[in-house]
Amino acid sequence: DLRMSRGLGDVYKRQYMFICLINAKHVLGFNKSKFKRYSVNIEYPFTDIHVTDRYKKALALMALPADNYHYALDVPEDIRNEVSHFLAATQNRRLVVVNPFTASTERDMSELQLKSVVEKVKSRDANAAILIIGPPDRLKDINIQGVDKSPFKTFLHAVVCVENADLVISPDTSWVHVACAFDRNLIALYGESIILGGLINNKVWAPNYPKAVQIIAQGKKISSIPVEQINLEIDRYFDSAL
Repeated sequence: DLRMSRGLGDVYKRQYMFICLINAKHVLGFNKSKFKRYSVNIEYPFTDIHVTDRYKKALALMALPADNYHYALDVPEDIRNEVSHFLAATQNRRLVVVNPFTASTERDMSELQLKSVVEKVKSRDANAAILIIGPPDRLKDINIQGVDKSPFKTFLHAVVCVENADLVISPDTSWVHVACAFDRNLIALYGESIILGGLINNKVWAPNYPKAVQIIAQGKKISSIPVEQINLEIDRYFDSAL
């Protein structure tokens, strides 16, 4: 079975090897008909349909309802209390949470974009609280007046910050889907890229809910998105929120 993994990319190869090692009784896969380790295969040729459609098909196969499918996140109460104490200073103020970081520098927001976002938000609401979230080692390098940097180190602490946001601005990362889970207003920045399996990333991993706006760069670099285009969507958010 491990020899069969030679036809896969590195990521899929590791996944296939893991499946072989745990020797699961039932293994469901998509487009894996030639790999005998998969006991159930779903043929799925689409490269431009949101990933949740795959999940729904898997649920349907198990006769489980998917009509009200949505993301869900469970956060321990002690973490909620810590973040609520921190956010107490933002009560009665608009909270804008910005994540400028990704796992790849070509998908990060530029310093120019980040400063422009801050200036635009402040021009529309001088009293707005702007909170930047991200890894502590990267947050320390941000030096922009008029913003707060998250003091928290864990993902779940930042999740509660997003849950309480009036507006979230982020590149294509997990924060897009966290914002979806809590139905937050979102401006999501995407590059043009094809990922494993030939999937069109900005379609398969799109925000996919009504309160989200997706801006797609011409090319892979999110930093190439003109600040005017981001500012236009910030204006649209404020105009609709009046």
